[in-house]
Amino acid sequence: GNSETVTYTHTGGSAANYYARAYLYNDTRNTYSMTVSLSGGGGGGNNDTCANATTVVNGTYTGSTSTATNDGSATCGRSNTSKDVWFKYTAPRAGTLSLNTCNSSYDTVLSLHSACPGTSSNQLVCNDDCGGSPCGGTNSCLSRAVASGTTYYIRVAGYRGATGSFTLTVAGP
Repeated sequence: GNSETVTYTHTGGSAANYYARAYLYNDTRNTYSMTVSLSGGGGGGNNDTCANATTVVNGTYTGSTSTATNDGSATCGRSNTSKDVWFKYTAPRAGTLSLNTCNSSYDTVLSLHSACPGTSSNQLVCNDDCGGSPCGGTNSCLSRAVASGTTYYIRVAGYRGATGSFTLTVAGP
């Protein structure tokens, strides 16, 4: 058919790297799109602390902050004591990293940090509400120029302690 779905459940007790490969069948050339979804992130899982941030690449990730703990702070959204979960992104080349929490179930706060622990002193950018494109409302979005080979830490939290299910979209260079 025109689409394929692969589902895998990691049952190991520690973090692991996984690789997906798309290949050409019968030398067919075309433009392909791959969506990566991660469920179960947050909520007391491995990425409940910045030091144990889940590695992400371009794609969409889902999770919850409902049962997470607080392990960071930011300068926007009154989220210094909010429950949070962490992701890390290593830029494969220089360009712009764009993040959003469109379609999340609560008032999210996104911040991007240069190191762990994620604090306001190593925060690079923070957003509470998009206010427009790409999703507006109480969803968060941000963009930041990134350097090739540099690792960035993404904090997903909530405005004034709000928690719930989130969708994080990562679009980088």
